[in-house]
Amino acid sequence: MIMVVALLATALGVALSTWLVAWWTLPLVAAVAAWLMPRAARPLLTVPIGAALGWSVLLGRAARAEGFERLLGLLASLVPVPPAALAALTVVVALVLAAGGALVADAGRGRPRDGAAAK
Repeated sequence: MIMVVALLATALGVALSTWLVAWWTLPLVAAVAAWLMPRAARPLLTVPIGAALGWSVLLGRAARAEGFERLLGLLASLVPVPPAALAALTVVVALVLAAGGALVADAGRGRPRDGAAAK
């Protein structure tokens, strides 16, 4: 249950920060989420998946906007891949950026020592 809550909280934080500020907030939000998340929630797995979910929601919102298909078609003319692959690639970018932020937070948090776990 804690993983689901952590995943949804990460998705909400990533979606809001990206929408309100910019895409570069994603690794920052991911690092903060991973830092605050209990280890039982598996932050190195939960944070990237939550970020991908958050960006998927934003992508779905953008897909309803006027001119989105035209923009996707223009991008597909520059890069010889199907438009759906370009859209999916943005979600992969979110996953990678969030994994980087989560890894940095995990390294900064450190590992529990053997003696500390016993106390």
